[in-house]
Amino acid sequence: MSPDSSTSRGRWLLRRLRESRLGFALLLLVGSVASGVFWLMSLSNALLGTGGLGLLIGQGTDDVRLTLGHAYSPWPGRVVFRDLHLEIHDSAVHFDLEIPRGDLQVDLLALAERRFEAHDLQAEGAKLQMRLAPAYRGPRREARLPDLSAPKAPSGTTRPSDLWGVALGIKRLELQEVWVDDARLEGELKVQGAFDLQPLDAFELFTTEVSVSATDVWLGDRRLSERLQGKLQLEVPRTSVSGSAAPRLLEQAVVNVDLATQVKRLERLNLYLPDRVGLGGGEGELTVEGGLRNLELDEATRLSYRSPSLELRVAELSLTAPSEFVIERRTSTFSTWTLTDLAVARQQTGRAVGGIDRLELNVETRGPLHRLTIHRGDLSLRRLAIAELRAVRPSLPTALRSLEGALEGNGEAHYEGARVSAKTDVRISGLELATDRLSVSADAWFSASASASAPFDDLAFSRLNLDLRDVKLTNGPRRSGSFDAALRATEYQLAWKTLHGSGPMQLKFSDTQPLETAADFDAPDTAKSLFGLRGLDLVVQTNLSSKLQDVRIVRGKSGSARIDGRLLRRGDDARLVLLVSRGVLSVGIAAWRGDSSVVPLAGDDWLQRQLSRI
Repeated sequence: MSPDSSTSRGRWLLRRLRESRLGFALLLLVGSVASGVFWLMSLSNALLGTGGLGLLIGQGTDDVRLTLGHAYSPWPGRVVFRDLHLEIHDSAVHFDLEIPRGDLQVDLLALAERRFEAHDLQAEGAKLQMRLAPAYRGPRREARLPDLSAPKAPSGTTRPSDLWGVALGIKRLELQEVWVDDARLEGELKVQGAFDLQPLDAFELFTTEVSVSATDVWLGDRRLSERLQGKLQLEVPRTSVSGSAAPRLLEQAVVNVDLATQVKRLERLNLYLPDRVGLGGGEGELTVEGGLRNLELDEATRLSYRSPSLELRVAELSLTAPSEFVIERRTSTFSTWTLTDLAVARQQTGRAVGGIDRLELNVETRGPLHRLTIHRGDLSLRRLAIAELRAVRPSLPTALRSLEGALEGNGEAHYEGARVSAKTDVRISGLELATDRLSVSADAWFSASASASAPFDDLAFSRLNLDLRDVKLTNGPRRSGSFDAALRATEYQLAWKTLHGSGPMQLKFSDTQPLETAADFDAPDTAKSLFGLRGLDLVVQTNLSSKLQDVRIVRGKSGSARIDGRLLRRGDDARLVLLVSRGVLSVGIAAWRGDSSVVPLAGDDWLQRQLSRI
């Protein structure tokens, strides 16, 4: 067919369509659609080219910001872009996504409903930052973070209906860098999934899978681990994000993980640990396989970490040993931490001061992470020996010199919110403790119930029991015979960082000789016989720290005799005042700095004068 024939036939067909009502309507419809597509394409490219899309989304708020460096639409809804920057933040969380190049399909009708809905996102070279507001509250942590605009202060004027919703379906997103607060992942990360966010109202994360390979984990400028590889699957059902959203999102999150990495050095974790406690070394293999649902580990979850040399730093001590740490979830969650052949050294000099043959901790936990219960914990410590306890100064009294013994114990604990309660039972065998002048050997049984609230600096004991059996005291040339002793307390406060304790307690001794040996004083045998002294039963008020040991006798007796007084030690200066009475008989005993005196028929006036002098 010749071109002229084709043209003629086309003109004839067009003329027949115009003459037909149905044909004319069809021509109008085609023309309207073509015109609409033309204007829609023109409007789309105008919005993309001038930044109008970002202005629409961010209209009336700075909680959501969208900017495009360069973008165009080859057909309705399809957007090809460069330098996309999406920022969503409020007073609780900050989400920042940068994509240098990519394309996606936009639902144009959703724009009329003040929602940005897109799917089939394909992009590479992206950078993602997610930051919770607490990361801004610590200057040392904030200094390690890249620059972002600060989170918006809550004003109470923005309503969810004022904000644009954002829904995004990801077909393939290749990330080269991910920040979660001050932790950074750098390597090959591929994401596939979707999310739907209505700021200040609700968030939903549809099943999203993250594939990781050849990735390093950094904290600030220090590499924490390398060669991270595996998969991570996340899902969060629709959850309210009004108010404090982070705890609710964590509770609702469903996480499945299969990851392995090579841990480097752990020093950077010290920023998250209490003062005077730290980690060092720690190179080793870490593997995690399992899941988390409602903040509770799934069945068959297992975490394993092994290091040939892990350093624990406590006060001025450094403990170094091969370490194995395992968490497994069966009917409950079981954790095992084993350290062998620990070398105990002074941090500043590295000089060895003692050692531990083996330390093993086994813990069984139940419940979700935010309401965790330690159903049972068992601790085994084989032969602790420290020759120079001064290495932990100032956490311990300066007079302490050496410590040796073995320990077996168990306990239970419950954590919820910002409060911990616990109870424990411990046996210490072969205990040997020495100061500059005094040494003690005994077998000990310790049990306690205590609670603490954030920031967990102080322990409140509701039960504190210590039983010492077959105790022997040595004070220079003086040696006591074997005796038993017991300590009981029901309301006692302990600041564990400084070992400062205060409160009432009951002390019992099977013999009075230990007090004489400790005070370097001999009570006359006639006085013992006359006053019927047999053992000691004291209720005392204590104030004990590294620099001061103050023990006031509230109520005391020995056999049929009553005992009042006070023992005060500041450093090497020790002072003891006692008044022993039985009926009309009484005797006063004062011992200061190695000198002692005995005053027959001393009374309460003598006791008050002596107490006022110390």
